[in-house]
Amino acid sequence: MTLVLPTDFERLFVARTHSHPIEIAAADAPTGSRMGGARPELLGVVACPQCARPLAYWATLESDVLSMRGPEPEALSILFCPDFDCRYDAHYPIDPSPVVVVTHPSSPRRSSNDVDPAAFEGRSLVLGGLRADAQPRSERSKLGGRPGYIQGEEIGEEFDANGYEFLLQLDDMSRVPGYPAPFSHGTLYLFQDREAPSKLRAFYQSS
Repeated sequence: MTLVLPTDFERLFVARTHSHPIEIAAADAPTGSRMGGARPELLGVVACPQCARPLAYWATLESDVLSMRGPEPEALSILFCPDFDCRYDAHYPIDPSPVVVVTHPSSPRRSSNDVDPAAFEGRSLVLGGLRADAQPRSERSKLGGRPGYIQGEEIGEEFDANGYEFLLQLDDMSRVPGYPAPFSHGTLYLFQDREAPSKLRAFYQSS
């Protein structure tokens, strides 16, 4: 009898027994997955759908991370409302949300911070090795596995019931030193539409 071993995709996104940590590198790069610095060239000013303020740029994930899930989206960028009271609404899976996930083709950083004058120092994001998903599940940054909720699973279950599945999470502690935590030292959770992979939604939890 031939033993058929599960693929990494199955471990990450079907059985969800494993995950890849998402780590901040020591240096920045103009392409690939990254956090902070200037936003991608293809990403202009985006208004908050709640209060119309220009959204601040946080991070971009590209195929060096996302291809573990599939070909779509090619890249995504995460933006958030700079106003705390408005951003706080993203503690719940509301639509429209003050935390916006924009999908786009792969794109290098802009050559200047003209759109993000308050941008923090940029760093690359890299995948760590495949590992068993921690029990209890951790709120640290990772791709795949099961979400490590800080405040319970009830909110995330709303996404599951509406055709979305967990893609990745990014925690506020995994960031460039010195940058204020936009998600109150918590964790941002990204969910992907099962039928339309380029449609993503996000919310965050904090203690």
